[in-house]
Amino acid sequence: MAYAFFVHRFDHMLVPSSKAGQLAIEKLKFGALYKIEPTRPRNGKQHRLFWAFLTYVAKALNDGPTSAEWTAENIKDDLLVATGRTRNRNMTRSERARHNIPEGAIAIVARPVSISFASMDGDEFSAFMDDTMTYVRDHLVPWIEASDHWPEIEKILVASHMLRGKEDAVTSPA
Repeated sequence: MAYAFFVHRFDHMLVPSSKAGQLAIEKLKFGALYKIEPTRPRNGKQHRLFWAFLTYVAKALNDGPTSAEWTAENIKDDLLVATGRTRNRNMTRSERARHNIPEGAIAIVARPVSISFASMDGDEFSAFMDDTMTYVRDHLVPWIEASDHWPEIEKILVASHMLRGKEDAVTSPA
């Protein structure tokens, strides 16, 4: 049975990064066609930065005029939906009745996908994180820039090239 192993790319070759990977390749038949689905492993530092960013955003939203209690977890779910990362299904008859959805209207239930290491590889998570920061920058900044937590959020957005820093705005031509 085949199992996953890590490889490095050198020129036009994939080279196993471990003895186990080397042994797995040696078991492959010469001349046979194999399907390879390359994925990059997740970056733990990027994952921690993501949760720190969402924690600051939650604290900033809690400082604002909304009556909701925001957490990093529910912001993550909302951002998954806002960026289109959902599993969708049609509403059942009982759900349509409970929410007073008129007959014939389209009614979809959108559930956020998982961002676990097993569910989302490094490339997918990087794209989601970029979309998340773009969404916060484009839609939430007016709600959070007066917060005491804005400097931390701004620092992360600037470091991620999602926002121009104060120094850039002064020295760069417009």
